[in-house]
Amino acid sequence: MSSTSTSKITQGDIDKLLAQTQQLRQEITAARENIAPLEANLTETYNEFQAVVGTLRRHSLRLQAEIALLRSQIQRFSQEEEDFSQVEEEDEFSDYPNRTLA
Repeated sequence: MSSTSTSKITQGDIDKLLAQTQQLRQEITAARENIAPLEANLTETYNEFQAVVGTLRRHSLRLQAEIALLRSQIQRFSQEEEDFSQVEEEDEFSDYPNRTLA
Protein backbone atom coordinates (compact mmCIF):
# COMPACT_ATOMS: atom_id res chain seq x y z
CA MET A 1 0.00 0.00 0.00
CA SER A 2 1.81 2.96 -1.16
CA SER A 3 0.26 6.28 -1.78
CA THR A 4 1.63 8.49 -4.45
CA SER A 5 0.91 12.17 -4.43
CA THR A 6 0.71 13.53 -7.86
CA SER A 7 1.04 17.24 -8.19
CA LYS A 8 1.88 18.88 -11.37
CA ILE A 9 4.32 21.72 -11.51
CA THR A 10 3.90 23.68 -14.62
CA GLN A 11 6.36 25.87 -16.43
CA GLY A 12 4.18 28.82 -15.37
CA ASP A 13 4.70 27.89 -11.68
CA ILE A 14 8.44 27.69 -12.20
CA ASP A 15 8.49 31.02 -14.03
CA LYS A 16 6.46 32.63 -11.24
CA LEU A 17 8.83 31.28 -8.54
CA LEU A 18 11.83 32.37 -10.57
CA ALA A 19 10.42 35.89 -10.92
CA GLN A 20 9.76 36.05 -7.16
CA THR A 21 13.30 34.86 -6.44
CA GLN A 22 14.76 37.45 -8.78
CA GLN A 23 12.61 40.16 -7.16
CA LEU A 24 13.85 39.12 -3.70
CA ARG A 25 17.46 39.19 -4.87
CA GLN A 26 16.96 42.71 -6.23
CA GLU A 27 15.42 43.82 -2.92
CA ILE A 28 18.32 42.26 -1.00
CA THR A 29 20.83 44.03 -3.25
CA ALA A 30 19.03 47.35 -2.78
CA ALA A 31 18.87 46.82 0.99
CA ARG A 32 22.60 46.06 1.11
CA GLU A 33 23.32 49.22 -0.88
CA ASN A 34 21.19 51.25 1.52
CA ILE A 35 22.82 49.68 4.58
CA ALA A 36 26.42 50.16 3.40
CA PRO A 37 26.64 53.89 4.32
CA LEU A 38 24.96 53.19 7.64
CA GLU A 39 27.47 50.45 8.40
CA ALA A 40 30.35 52.76 7.52
CA ASN A 41 28.89 55.49 9.72
CA LEU A 42 28.34 53.01 12.54
CA THR A 43 31.94 51.80 12.25
CA GLU A 44 33.26 55.36 12.34
CA THR A 45 31.06 56.25 15.32
CA TYR A 46 32.10 53.08 17.15
CA ASN A 47 35.79 53.86 16.57
CA GLU A 48 35.28 57.40 17.91
CA PHE A 49 33.45 55.98 20.92
CA GLN A 50 36.27 53.52 21.56
CA ALA A 51 38.84 56.32 21.39
CA VAL A 52 36.96 58.37 23.98
CA VAL A 53 36.18 55.40 26.21
CA GLY A 54 39.75 54.15 25.91
CA THR A 55 41.06 57.51 27.07
CA LEU A 56 38.59 57.56 29.96
CA ARG A 57 39.50 54.00 30.96
CA ARG A 58 43.20 54.87 31.00
CA HIS A 59 42.46 57.98 33.05
CA SER A 60 40.32 55.94 35.43
CA LEU A 61 43.07 53.34 35.86
CA ARG A 62 45.60 56.09 36.52
CA LEU A 63 43.32 57.62 39.17
CA GLN A 64 42.74 54.22 40.77
CA ALA A 65 46.50 53.68 40.97
CA GLU A 66 46.97 57.11 42.57
CA ILE A 67 44.20 56.38 45.08
CA ALA A 68 45.81 53.04 45.95
CA LEU A 69 49.18 54.77 46.42
CA LEU A 70 47.66 57.43 48.67
CA ARG A 71 45.82 54.80 50.71
CA SER A 72 49.05 52.89 51.13
CA GLN A 73 50.87 56.03 52.24
CA ILE A 74 48.08 56.89 54.71
CA GLN A 75 48.12 53.37 56.09
CA ARG A 76 51.90 53.45 56.43
CA PHE A 77 51.77 56.88 58.11
CA SER A 78 49.04 55.70 60.50
CA GLN A 79 51.05 52.59 61.36
CA GLU A 80 54.18 54.66 62.00
CA GLU A 81 52.15 57.00 64.20
CA GLU A 82 50.78 54.04 66.18
CA ASP A 83 54.26 52.59 66.54
CA PHE A 84 55.60 55.94 67.73
CA SER A 85 52.76 56.26 70.27
CA GLN A 86 53.51 52.78 71.60
CA VAL A 87 57.20 53.65 72.00
CA GLU A 88 56.27 56.82 73.90
CA GLU A 89 53.95 54.84 76.18
CA GLU A 90 56.62 52.24 76.80
CA ASP A 91 59.13 54.96 77.63
CA GLU A 92 56.63 56.55 79.99
CA PHE A 93 56.03 53.35 81.91
CA SER A 94 59.52 51.90 81.78
CA ASP A 95 61.40 51.15 84.97
CA TYR A 96 63.76 53.97 85.76
CA PRO A 97 66.52 53.31 88.26
CA ASN A 98 65.29 54.11 91.71
CA ARG A 99 66.84 57.29 92.89
CA THR A 100 67.15 57.89 96.52
CA LEU A 101 67.22 61.29 97.94
CA ALA A 102 70.36 61.96 99.89
